[in-house]
Amino acid sequence: SSFIFNYLLRGEKMKDYKYINRLLNVSSVYDIDEYSIAGLVYRLLDKVNEIVVQQNEFTSEIVEEMKKWVEFIERQLSDDGLMQYINDKLEEWHEQGKLNIAINDDVVSKTSTYSSEKLERILDEVTHNVQEKMRRLYTTPEEFGAIGDGVTDDYQALQDCFDYASQHAIDVRLLHNNVYATSKTLVLKPAVSVESLNGSDIHFTPVSIVNIIAQNGARIKAIEKIDKVISIVSNHDIQTLGSWHIKVEGLTVDGNNLAKQGIYLCYIFHSLITHCRVFGCEYGVVSDTCSDTQVIYSTIKAKYCVYVPTGGDGHYHSNDLYPTAGGRGFWIGGYGGNCTIDANTISGEEIGGFNVGIWLDGTMTFNENNGLLAMLNITNNEFSSLARAIKVVGKSPSEKTIYDLNITSNHMTNSYHTITDSVFADLYACYNINLQENIINSHASNPLSFGVSATDCDAIKIINNKFTNINYNAIDFNNVCNSFVKDCDFWNIGKL
Repeated sequence: SSFIFNYLLRGEKMKDYKYINRLLNVSSVYDIDEYSIAGLVYRLLDKVNEIVVQQNEFTSEIVEEMKKWVEFIERQLSDDGLMQYINDKLEEWHEQGKLNIAINDDVVSKTSTYSSEKLERILDEVTHNVQEKMRRLYTTPEEFGAIGDGVTDDYQALQDCFDYASQHAIDVRLLHNNVYATSKTLVLKPAVSVESLNGSDIHFTPVSIVNIIAQNGARIKAIEKIDKVISIVSNHDIQTLGSWHIKVEGLTVDGNNLAKQGIYLCYIFHSLITHCRVFGCEYGVVSDTCSDTQVIYSTIKAKYCVYVPTGGDGHYHSNDLYPTAGGRGFWIGGYGGNCTIDANTISGEEIGGFNVGIWLDGTMTFNENNGLLAMLNITNNEFSSLARAIKVVGKSPSEKTIYDLNITSNHMTNSYHTITDSVFADLYACYNINLQENIINSHASNPLSFGVSATDCDAIKIINNKFTNINYNAIDFNNVCNSFVKDCDFWNIGKL
């Protein structure tokens, strides 16, 4: 069967057949309400191409599905005994050396009984199979009645779409440049329940993966005052193993100055927010009691761009953050261990008040031994026009709740003369802090107040940093012990 299909599709041979006009979709006197093998193959391929063009992604799974469709056609032909007839005839014609004549005069006459009505039924079945296959891969809000014009309230359609995706562990796709308006918080949570191992305190949610994929800048916009635009939560309030995977990709979240939070995560393990844009909210992305939260390649403008009240093992990479007046690029608190904050650009506003690039908040810990903020890597970030690039605040001089920080290879500058109190690293009640190979070189017309300021700290190591245009002290220690400064460069410093 594959031989006859390939043979009929070889262009150099087709010119010998009088039914080639069907393959080229050219009318002729031979047109009847029935189809030759060539016509059948053409219609099949034409329909498959039409369906494929409508899909944005053509995955390997679809390729496999196409093979099944061809097999389906072959089975239909086989049911009529046609394939066996063709195989027998091919062998006979090959032996007789009259393949071209035989195809024109014999096969065509045999296949002329294959009516258009039956072919249409087969093509309808193919279309149905494609749609069902795509539905198993993802769903869209439009399937649940969404309009996507930015005016009509699409809340119910969006929520129904999220629920369906969760129940079937498939993706949600937001189409093209559609703007989906919502008057309520959209909630995405697992459909499965927490399971516990018998006789133990080990709990887990059976792993499911749901992705929200926005195409070409699709947007969800708040049109009423709401607490959150999207809330991605677990169905329990206990720490689990495995838990739930979630990815949000390419989505624009517009709080429209009506929503307090853009994307909210709670008790979610292994989440990825990538290539997203969030604005018009007080809080951009909130990761509450989560593990392995990744926010990468995203642009966020909010008072608090990324807020982690508690949770560890996060990775925040290559984002553009714009904290608004009095805001913070990253606000990390509670148990925030094993986090990496790297290659981000954090820029304040000209009239920004006390803006902070990265605020590590040890005052939010549970107690002295539980919930410490430790083992963070802050590296290769660019800080611009902020009151503080990095502010570290432990609980108290007797309870130094922040420790083991690596602050390396960062750069800070100040572009606005309106920011008169600016410091690269402001440290309080912390210990074992390594500052190495950072460049602090503001413009001469807009100097920083201090390079590094530390109070009530222990084991501060400042190695191979470059300080330029500091108005007062490049390094200012108050009640700091077991610390040292080594191999640093100082230029145009007020006093040292």
